[in-house]
Amino acid sequence: MSIDELEVQELLHIEAVLTRLENLNIAGCTSEHRFITDPAYWHRRLMDTCAGGSSAQLITKKQELLERLSAISHRLRRMDAQP
Repeated sequence: MSIDELEVQELLHIEAVLTRLENLNIAGCTSEHRFITDPAYWHRRLMDTCAGGSSAQLITKKQELLERLSAISHRLRRMDAQP
């Protein structure tokens, strides 16, 4: 499997996770599963993916996923701020 194929696989996996996170009540998650729902974990993993020279298409996909991850993080901060 080529490096590009591995990157595509990883991006597809991260995209699937982000889709689940967008539809999940993260506030109800138990602490033992918190790392899975932690946007910082997925941000690091996404940044590690495509760290080398990637195609323009992969870079565009990565940027799209980063934007979605940012929206998830923003939603979590709003939820944490609620009394």
